[in-house]
Amino acid sequence: MKRKFTTLDLVIISLVAALGIAAKPFVQPLIKLITSTLRVPSGTIAGVVYMFWPVLAVSLTQKVGSATLLSFVQAFIAYLIGFGAHGIANLPAYLLPGMAIDFVFLIARDDGSNYVVGAVAGALGNGIGVMIINLILFRIPTIALSIAVLTGMLSGAVGGAAAIFVGKEIRRYQP
Repeated sequence: MKRKFTTLDLVIISLVAALGIAAKPFVQPLIKLITSTLRVPSGTIAGVVYMFWPVLAVSLTQKVGSATLLSFVQAFIAYLIGFGAHGIANLPAYLLPGMAIDFVFLIARDDGSNYVVGAVAGALGNGIGVMIINLILFRIPTIALSIAVLTGMLSGAVGGAAAIFVGKEIRRYQP
């Protein structure tokens, strides 16, 4: 894996972060319809979309640290525009899943091309995200939290694998 971020990498990360924030208002109502009846955090199911963006950033830049940087940018944007009800809690809710994703790519020594690594990264990132939001907002019982985390990990894995697919397709057209 390459080490330094180029200007193009930073532009890509910023654009992907903005796309991720822009997609949430379209995804959240549908997801909340499903999750509100189950009384679980919406990120449990929405992990498909939420984990897609940080894994895509790693796949496009082929650099560890991209998911963390994207997560920080998303948290900052979300805080500035007042997105969500989390306020300053956006920082750990966004940043820790991004760090977990980067950790998986670092340990696997993958450049964002392996579907299994992308799925594991998305699963771990969303599982951590579900736990963080539970600690900050919900405090659901342990058994329900375990089910929510496992469901979240499954949806995060789908999002991570999908991001690797999209990233590989986009990279095919790079000069």
